[in-house]
Amino acid sequence: MGLTVVSATAHTKVLNATSNLASLAMFAFSGHIVWALGIAMGFGQWFGAQVGSRLVITKGATLIRPMVIIMCLAISVKLLLDN
Repeated sequence: MGLTVVSATAHTKVLNATSNLASLAMFAFSGHIVWALGIAMGFGQWFGAQVGSRLVITKGATLIRPMVIIMCLAISVKLLLDN
């Protein structure tokens, strides 16, 4: 799509946050929220995003590419073992 790896990663952060807010709205509308768990998970996600963003800014594509490959391989292995 013409984006650099760092730019594409930044776009995924925005899209991930948007989907999380939509999920929060949906669960709030249905009244099925465990607030303590949700706040803990939200804090963990915020903290992870801060650390990840700083790593992307400092390390760039040299960090992202290997991580994407490792995660894809890990998910592939898990899917193969689950079947």
